Amino acid sequence: MNSVDLNKKYAEFGLFHACYLIGEQKRGAPQLNLNVVVNTVQHVVHGEGKLFLDQPNQNVYRVNGEYNYLCTMKDCHILMVIEGVPLLKPWPAQAGIGPQLPVTLKARLLLDDTFKKGIAYFQYQDTKGEWHEVSDVPVQMEPCQKLP
Repeated sequence: MNSVDLNKKYAEFGLFHACYLIGEQKRGAPQLNLNVVVNTVQHVVHGEGKLFLDQPNQNVYRVNGEYNYLCTMKDCHILMVIEGVPLLKPWPAQAGIGPQLPVTLKARLLLDDTFKKGIAYFQYQDTKGEWHEVSDVPVQMEPCQKLP
């Protein structure tokens, strides 16, 4: 399916839900899970990201980004660029919109023209303020889990 067919398929709604598993499936390897809504009209993505490291806890982010098609005479790919800030839960409604948080997660996904698989590079900031990079890891679209 090429990008023109994909746009026709989703043009009826303009949105689709996507969940991505990013990283090596090895014990202790950093893994990023994205649960996003893709807006095919404005070429933007919004959602949540979870970063799993070697410890049992996870870092949760509010993620936003955009994507563009990169086409050659041979084929098309999708470059998705995402940034994330720590997700503060619960945030009391009477407290306003919340603080301006610094970006602590950055990701670049190079997907095939079906949005289903590809490779990624991501970096994250740890609690000490140091940045860590993970590059050339696989991306796979996974079925999204139903909310309770």
